[in-house]
Amino acid sequence: MHIVKRWAVLPILALVVTLSGCATATMSLSSQELRTIQIERVDVVYKPDARIKWQKVGAPYVERVKNKKVAKNEYQTFINSPEGKRYMQSVLSAELKKRVGAAIVPKFQGTRPVVLEITVKLFLMPNTVYRGFFGTTPMLAAVTRLKDASTGKELAKLDRAALGSTGSSQPQSEVVSVPLYDRHGNVIPGGPSTFYTIDVPNLSPEDPKAPKAPEERVFYTYIKNLSSWLRTNNRT
Repeated sequence: MHIVKRWAVLPILALVVTLSGCATATMSLSSQELRTIQIERVDVVYKPDARIKWQKVGAPYVERVKNKKVAKNEYQTFINSPEGKRYMQSVLSAELKKRVGAAIVPKFQGTRPVVLEITVKLFLMPNTVYRGFFGTTPMLAAVTRLKDASTGKELAKLDRAALGSTGSSQPQSEVVSVPLYDRHGNVIPGGPSTFYTIDVPNLSPEDPKAPKAPEERVFYTYIKNLSSWLRTNNRT
């Protein structure tokens, strides 16, 4: 049996936990009320156990700080340190604010100030080998809330993963296997695995607007989900 290192499996477990529940969306504002809001700012926050797996961004940073190429175990140790986490969160926050600021904010320039708050749970960008071995889908798992800027009252909430699969535009099923762990988080050799089946709504490769890079497809899907939730497609 192939024994998988702990650092490689934990993101898979987070992925399964996120997708095993149903997506939820609430909206207390009517279409007419939505036309009156003004998105004053976009806040990006992180759950205490939030994970960012984005080696394309993390590896160059670690090598720049260490001034050398590093082994996998050294990379994981540093990128999971407080300093590493702060850097990865700052990069992801900037990307989300830039994209939401360009695609969503200009459509809401009313008179009622609101805040769009994005709480990140997981940002997973597996490399090609990782995706091939585990069948893992690039994704952003986040809860997005619309809040009154004055009172902080929640007006709407979107809890839905943005996936970045390539391939058919039709939803597909993907099976993810999670090994058995001991109380220290180590894989138990020969232990039974738990299998989960999740639905993966792929983006159509024929969509001329769909980008090719996995992270770009994830951001693209998130903006589409956000637009649909806020009903921007029906606005004039």
